[in-house]
Amino acid sequence: MVDDIPLDEIDIVAWRRHIGLVLQESFMFPVSVLENVRLYHKEITEDEVKSALSIVHADKAVSMLPDGLEANLWERGSNLSSGERQLISFARALAANPDLILLDEATSNVDMTTEKHIKGSMDVLRKGRTMVVVAHRLSSILKADRIFYIDEGKLITEGTHESLYEELPAYRLLVDQQFPAGKRVLV
Repeated sequence: MVDDIPLDEIDIVAWRRHIGLVLQESFMFPVSVLENVRLYHKEITEDEVKSALSIVHADKAVSMLPDGLEANLWERGSNLSSGERQLISFARALAANPDLILLDEATSNVDMTTEKHIKGSMDVLRKGRTMVVVAHRLSSILKADRIFYIDEGKLITEGTHESLYEELPAYRLLVDQQFPAGKRVLV
């Protein structure tokens, strides 16, 4: 169900326009940065693209390209770093102004600086919409309203970071493995 409408009654093509998707591997096309951010949303203005790039901290990297927003990307965005490609993917999701954003391991292939930029823009990304984050890197989900702990495809439990840390030994072990001793992370 989506907004009390059964899934089989939803026009899937129309519904997809309400979803922003950022995957572990970002997809870039051999067109301009502007067109890569707009992707199928021709109604998005250049100012909206610039704003989205700024919010996710990709504007600086884009401004360093020979033609800025009009710079053509190479096949698969190979003239950008993986972090720059990921930031442009986040800008694409934000510029489309979707009702739902899906992040599937969206920060797993980026360096810590890029991840910091992404996390800095997460509050803007999730404002007024639902965000679903699939992540093994726990730093990506610490501020989530609800975390669903899944093991071998089965939902084990759900809760906040704090409640899972206190009540679920397996989650506590993951946290302790990912964060150095003495730096217990509670938000």
